[in-house]
Amino acid sequence: WQFLQEYDQQIADLSGQVAHRTSQWLTREMLSGPNGAAITGVRQKLLDRGAEIDELLRQARACLSKLQDELGDAGTSLTSAHAQQEAAYQELIKHDAALRGQAAERSRLEKMKNDLLAKQRQRDAIIEKQAGLQKERTQLLQKLSELRDSRYNVRKAIAQRINTALMPDIRVTIEQSGHLGQYRAMLEQALTGARVQRGVVAQRIVERVMPADLVVLVRRGDTEGLAQRANLNEEQARKVVDALKNTEALYALETVELADRPRIELKDGDGYKDSSTLSTGQKCTTILPILLLDSDTPLMVDQPEDNLDNRFVCESVVKSIRKVKATRQLVFVTHNPNIPVLADAERVFVLESDGARSSANTPRRPDS
Repeated sequence: WQFLQEYDQQIADLSGQVAHRTSQWLTREMLSGPNGAAITGVRQKLLDRGAEIDELLRQARACLSKLQDELGDAGTSLTSAHAQQEAAYQELIKHDAALRGQAAERSRLEKMKNDLLAKQRQRDAIIEKQAGLQKERTQLLQKLSELRDSRYNVRKAIAQRINTALMPDIRVTIEQSGHLGQYRAMLEQALTGARVQRGVVAQRIVERVMPADLVVLVRRGDTEGLAQRANLNEEQARKVVDALKNTEALYALETVELADRPRIELKDGDGYKDSSTLSTGQKCTTILPILLLDSDTPLMVDQPEDNLDNRFVCESVVKSIRKVKATRQLVFVTHNPNIPVLADAERVFVLESDGARSSANTPRRPDS
């Protein structure tokens, strides 16, 4: 309230001014002069009225002082109220800022929610598609298994037909999924970096656990089952599972080709010898009768007598030729006359050579 203080000061400055100015204006000479009595009366009136004015001024200052006190109390109340209002206003500002922050956070969370919902829909679609693909893969694997079984049955039937024709001298068997080389190679490759003896571990698994069973054990994380079935210790089984799980190798193992293994054996005394252990002549003795069985395809044989004795040629080879010659074309390149003569060849070409070139004469019957 600065202006009230200035106003009070102005009033204070006016107090006593009438008496002061009267004293300055009405000098002693004027009071003692010929009009002294009249001037003295004027002086007295000025002084009396000046005193009244000073009293009024004093009262005015008292009113101003009271007003200032009253306004001071009101100012204190206003200051307190203003402080409270300012605090409330600042609290409102903070609350507004918090609300704005909450709104921004809510907007961010809403956006995250929408993104998550979209991703969840994508995930659900992928899971559904994956389930469909898995179902289709299961069906294809089943079909693959059936086709392999069918192939095995065809080969088994052929082996039985061969056995019917050639046993007891020659025996043919088919071991389904008997060739494990590709399975082992694939498994050794998948175990790279597994910190196990890949060759030893892979061989034990291959010999005891089929690929489909291995895939099931790995996906289940069944280290104990793998250890028992493959004759591995727990540490080896764990490393195998860790190396194979969640890898493309599992899918490859599910479809790895396990070719059927044919076994051709030649009778030797009371038992049979596998063809892999036979001499060259014995191998020819074993294979040639099989080649000479009924078939729709032509057959060319180059010098079959090189590793066969005449007795076998006459008793077995000639007999087989005469049996199938009516339904199958057979071409022999031979130095043994027993074959074309005893087997009743229909056409014979005799080759003549000068050491550098050979030529064939006119074909003729073997008895001509």
